[in-house]
Amino acid sequence: MDEPAARPFDASVILLAEAPESSPANWSTISLAKYIRDFVLMPPSRRTDPEQVRVKVLQAISALTDRGLDASAFVRYGLGPRLGDTIAAIASLPQLLALVPESGTSKAVPQILESLPEESNKWSQLCAADASPRKKSAGSKNPDGVILNGLMEITHDWHGRVRIWVQQASIAELVDWTCPTEEEFISLVENEIPEVEIEANYGWIVDRLTETYLSDWVEKSLHFEFRWQNGGMPNVFPDAIFNLRLVPRDALNAEIAERAVMGSNDRAHQETMEQLGIQASQLLRAGHRDQAASIYRMMLKISPSDPTVRNNLGFSLIPDDPRKALRHLTTAARAGYDHPFINVHNRMLCNLLIGAPKEALQIAENTWTSSMPEQLVPAILWVRNGDDWVTCHVTDARLEVAKLALTAANVLGGEESEVWQNRFDVISERDDKSH
Repeated sequence: MDEPAARPFDASVILLAEAPESSPANWSTISLAKYIRDFVLMPPSRRTDPEQVRVKVLQAISALTDRGLDASAFVRYGLGPRLGDTIAAIASLPQLLALVPESGTSKAVPQILESLPEESNKWSQLCAADASPRKKSAGSKNPDGVILNGLMEITHDWHGRVRIWVQQASIAELVDWTCPTEEEFISLVENEIPEVEIEANYGWIVDRLTETYLSDWVEKSLHFEFRWQNGGMPNVFPDAIFNLRLVPRDALNAEIAERAVMGSNDRAHQETMEQLGIQASQLLRAGHRDQAASIYRMMLKISPSDPTVRNNLGFSLIPDDPRKALRHLTTAARAGYDHPFINVHNRMLCNLLIGAPKEALQIAENTWTSSMPEQLVPAILWVRNGDDWVTCHVTDARLEVAKLALTAANVLGGEESEVWQNRFDVISERDDKSH
């Protein structure tokens, strides 16, 4: 049975509620969509038990089609642009690093390549071969111009060509991230397929079924939702798909209005930022914090008022320079970063690292009493791993904030320890019930 709309929507929680060994045919429609999205966008070499996951993904695609939604189109047109962006970003990372104006970066490239998904090797070779003819015709001699032209080459032109491949590859090749030969790739991208409305339609359904926050929807999805809610768009998908989730009109209108005021209409600019963001997150995951921070700084030069970029730059600096990280994180919070509990956890961690537990506790208290969301807040956060730091996916940032607050309270002593222990227990119990 599909999830009723009365509870706050969270596709991750709905998927986690499925019996681990059950067949996808018995899952809810939302669980099918979320499972397909999560694993199609994950490099096959990073999947736990890749062959079993591959089988389940294909079973989920079949089951989703049985629910009345063309799952092949869901993968190719809904997830395809995001898959193309991810593959293109990972493949072009070596070329991007060569442009980063930081000493020692080029020497780190072999080590970075070893830490990337196995699939990146063939795709990186294809990226280099694809870019070679255009490099010879690059005309700018100005260093800033070379960097800008290079960025556009590896974040816009190349990724556009990968997305053409996505439109023509088989579903199995998309699931497996199968890299074509250079000759196959050239023959495919020379027969460019123009973008069609079907990508936007299926992208909207992907967002509707898998994204918790409207701030994470692509802009076209917001516009399609607005038109559909106001009767200006025909139902191109079964009614049952729309009944799976209620999107509040006031929240939708607020998000569209904010995008209109704060957003950029330059599509090439947006694509460049998205590619750089994927590349920086890959570097962080692989433990290359300096290179990730360099990319975030480049992004900040391109979009200096973006609170998400500012937050991510601060995040990348936490293990090595918590004071500087705190300044960036505080600026992001004041600029309206969308996920306050994630930002709060990061600012608290900085304060604890610089020996300011009182300030950490005050940050937690202020947010806990004013901005508590009802649903889980999944996040990527820093955790200690021996003498080093690693990024880790956590189910609920609220629980992690309570943990840090309890740590700070224990350092300071007094009644606050009991208060935060109670808060931690309450959130922990809620999370257990939601699973």
